[in-house]
Amino acid sequence: MRPYRGKTKEGKWVKGWYLEVRGTSNIYNKKRGLWIEVIPETVGQSTGLCDKNGKEYFADDIALSKDGLRKYIVTWHKAQGYWYLCGVGKAWSDNTPMWEEYEIIGTVHDKEAE
Repeated sequence: MRPYRGKTKEGKWVKGWYLEVRGTSNIYNKKRGLWIEVIPETVGQSTGLCDKNGKEYFADDIALSKDGLRKYIVTWHKAQGYWYLCGVGKAWSDNTPMWEEYEIIGTVHDKEAE
C-alpha cells in the first residue's frame, strides 16, 4: 500500500498511513510514532512515481512540463484505474506516461504554487 500525505492545521505536511476516525482525518507519522490530524481536503495518496528530481508524486501535486510552458495536476482516473496528469486551465486532459520528465512545483493546496 502506498503512503498518503496531508497538511496539518499549522501548515506542515506529514506523510504516512491514513485513517479517518469519527470525522477526523489522521496520518500516522512513523518517525514520531503518533497519529497526526490533517485537513481532509489536503489528503492525497502517493502515485509510486517520481519526477525528474526524484521527488515522489502525490495526488493534487502540480507538475511543470519539460519546456516550462504547461502545468498539470496529478489526478486519479477512477473509471480507468490509473494516475494521469491533467492539463491546468484546459478543457482536456493529457495522459502522459513520461512522469520523470516533469518537475513537481507544488500542490493545489499551497498558495505559492498558484
